[in-house]
Formats: sequence, C-alpha cells, structure tokens
Amino acid sequence: MSLTDLWQAIVLLVGGIVSVHLFVLGVRFLQCDRNQYELNKNLSKSILNVLRGGIKSDPNSDHGHLVRAGLAKRLDTDELIEQGELTEEALSPILRRR
Repeated sequence: MSLTDLWQAIVLLVGGIVSVHLFVLGVRFLQCDRNQYELNKNLSKSILNVLRGGIKSDPNSDHGHLVRAGLAKRLDTDELIEQGELTEEALSPILRRR
C-alpha cells in the first residue's frame, strides 16, 4: 500500500464520518420543534449574527432568558460591545435526540 493509497483511505474515512454526522443533524432539524425554531430564528435575525455573537439581548422581554449576554472589547477601537448567544435552553429543543 503506497502513501497515496493511505491518504485516499483516510480522506474517504473522514469524509464518510462527516457525511453521516451531517445527515443525522439534518434529520434532527427535520424533526425539531417548529415553534422553538421560529422563535430562535426571530431572536437571531440572521446566521451572521449567530456566528459573530451579535444577538441582541433584552432581559425585560418574554424571551430574554433564551439569550446569554456578555461584553467584548474591540481591539481596534478599545470600546466595549455587547455580544449575545442563544442559550442551551433555546437550542436543546431543536437539537435533542428523539
């Protein structure tokens, strides 16, 4: 077995494992609680906000407990900016195992 064959086998194995995990994640999304999904979608506004931690938190709202808030320091301007992320309580109804 040459080195090229070994690399091809490793790539196929890793690709297969990743494919199975993505398939399982897709099935979970299809079976998720739609109301909770829509609520999280409305809280986050866009996928970019989720990735950057830019979800706005409002502790006085009915859904304030679904967003974990924090502060971050911008390195270029030395100012503090608010960062927010969805809590485990918000995500578990969507990603839980059935």
